[in-house]
Amino acid sequence: MNHPHMAYKDFGYLSPSLAAFSPPATKEYMEACSLVEEQFSIAERLLRNYLELKPQDKTVHVGYCCWLRALECFKATVALAKMGLDSAQHAPFRAGLEWLFWACAYWKDTSVVEKFQLNDDFEESKHATLLSNEPGVILGAEEIKLLEKAKARDTTKTGYSIFNVAETAQLMTEYQMYYRMSSRAGAHATMFACLELWKKNPQGKSYIAHGPDHEMAWLMIQTVAEMVQVGNQRFQEHAEAISP
Repeated sequence: MNHPHMAYKDFGYLSPSLAAFSPPATKEYMEACSLVEEQFSIAERLLRNYLELKPQDKTVHVGYCCWLRALECFKATVALAKMGLDSAQHAPFRAGLEWLFWACAYWKDTSVVEKFQLNDDFEESKHATLLSNEPGVILGAEEIKLLEKAKARDTTKTGYSIFNVAETAQLMTEYQMYYRMSSRAGAHATMFACLELWKKNPQGKSYIAHGPDHEMAWLMIQTVAEMVQVGNQRFQEHAEAISP
């Protein structure tokens, strides 16, 4: 491999000038940005309408809070895509999909909240046990007390995975197409994401790209718009169902 080519001054992704580099204003990019902003605007309106309903049952808020977290993650995804952080954008995108799946699953079947809580309790207890057994972790008396309390909790692994959540939500296409893809593309450390940095210039010489990479920014932003649209539709159906 030839000496790495520098895309611009300093080390690309680490450059203090990173935010100054914008994606090319292509037709696809502009349309994607317009679409995602439209869906975020619809989401805001639906959230305001929902709050006016003032639902009394607190468990109803579980799906609402999951949807809020999904929107937060999707907003972060768009911001990273616009900065050209083409691998990093997949971590919040994947998290956003998980929140979307949980929200939609809850709106389909409110009993999933029990599995949601049990999964959380199990992971907390497991983490507490691992921390307690790790000699390199130095803990204070109060921290030890909290860990012992978490370890003593009677927890059971439900086996209800994010695959099952997406299945309950009836979003298996989104799970297979986007959730699984985002794992390889950058939500996790993978060889695929690593090799995406190896590019070839017009002369066919290889180099390591130091970013930013806006080539597929439009596609990520468009996909986020589609996922927010799915959430908006499901959220509206839910709000209409509980409306007096």
